[in-house]
Amino acid sequence: MNKNFFKKSTKIVKVYSKNFYFTSLFIKKQYSTYIKIMYLICRTLDEIADNNYLASKKKSLKRLNLILKQLKNKYNKKLDKLSFLIKFLKKNTSINIKFFIDLIQVLIKDIKYPANIKNEKELIYYCYGVAGTIGILILPIIKCSINNTLNAIHLGIFMQLINIARDVLEDAFKGRRYLPASWLNNISAKEIIYLSNIPINKKHKLINHAIIKILNLSHYFYNKGINNIYKLNYTNRLFIKIISSIYYKININIRNSTNNWIYKRIYISLYYKIFITLKNILIC
Repeated sequence: MNKNFFKKSTKIVKVYSKNFYFTSLFIKKQYSTYIKIMYLICRTLDEIADNNYLASKKKSLKRLNLILKQLKNKYNKKLDKLSFLIKFLKKNTSINIKFFIDLIQVLIKDIKYPANIKNEKELIYYCYGVAGTIGILILPIIKCSINNTLNAIHLGIFMQLINIARDVLEDAFKGRRYLPASWLNNISAKEIIYLSNIPINKKHKLINHAIIKILNLSHYFYNKGINNIYKLNYTNRLFIKIISSIYYKININIRNSTNNWIYKRIYISLYYKIFITLKNILIC
């Protein structure tokens, strides 16, 4: 794999996930390179799954099913680019391909039945599929013990819950609603879009309340995920503390911003990220 590809993966992470890119600066270069490749794979898979038009959905399903088949089959003459990258990661980092398979299966389900989560149980299962799996995949890349698997799953779920709380309206425009229906009296994605254009009413309050419940749930998974972090080596501990602290701050900012899902997407400034980093360097 040539240097241009590694540069491309770095550029994509820098553009699409400033939090991830910033945190990657604090781990070994070799680990950082593989994590960026993993991000590129996951980002591309997510973009494939996000196509809204019928013709595009058919193409997306066809490609995801092809990748799934190639990952399950050890012998393939010609690989999809993503299948090649996943197998490249496996060869160089000993990741377990099973978790990429879990991720792709959840994305396929999301295309066939655009996410309209019914309850908390479905929500957590979805978060495991798209983010808990990624937490597990990072472990062998940064040479973390398999004993940390549950912590990795919990932190992945924590971060995905924050993403859901932050992107309510953005997801609704894609026909998806990840806030559980049981918390919303079955408000649909279309209704969320409609509500974003009218004066505040009781349904807005229902959505706000559901977002707070998501944030409370994320706090629960944060505490479970961060438990025993001090058993890790300093570099890995710092990497995990920085990224989780950034997401924790997003949680606080969403919580303190009324009707934020209508007006703006929450971001964390570079200055605050530097502050968090310096703080964690001192206390890790």
